[in-house]
Amino acid sequence: MTQDVLYTTRWNGITRRPVAGHEWLDDEAARELYQSRDLEVVDASERDADGTPKPRWVIGISQSGVRVQFFDAQMNTWHMVDWDRADGRLWRWLTYDWEYSDTTRHWAQKDAVLDAEAMVRPDGKGDIEVQDRRTGQTFETEFTERASEAYWLDYPEFGDWAALADPGPSAYEVAGRQAPAHVS
Repeated sequence: MTQDVLYTTRWNGITRRPVAGHEWLDDEAARELYQSRDLEVVDASERDADGTPKPRWVIGISQSGVRVQFFDAQMNTWHMVDWDRADGRLWRWLTYDWEYSDTTRHWAQKDAVLDAEAMVRPDGKGDIEVQDRRTGQTFETEFTERASEAYWLDYPEFGDWAALADPGPSAYEVAGRQAPAHVS
């Protein structure tokens, strides 16, 4: 029987395995590390022929908060959310989106043709920056009154990863903006 998630303290996105010197952890060890906020949770619901996970997402938990990366079938990072630790809870602080010129192969994140980053502070103010490498244009704007209870999340119980594994709104939606027509 295979697990739907695997745990480690450091995951390598290229090999899709723990970094050298780290290993897959059993639930008991992972639970202890989760309590100390030092754990990576890897979606393992899909695997290749060798049994290596082909994750849709990876959750990185640290003392400062949580980073969740979302991957497409070629292991391109298409979306990422940084949850900042604030008042014992998590605040959806940064949301990133990337678009690549071809979805049939793997790309380095730096080779994205479009990237968007939205930041929201608990006071409701924030900004979005969009870089479109196809046109060479960068767009940046500030916004206000965006914060809501929906941007807060209590730390989930160990093993209950659904809220963090939900990509939620895109960077454009966080900023209250419409994505350009060519953005999927």
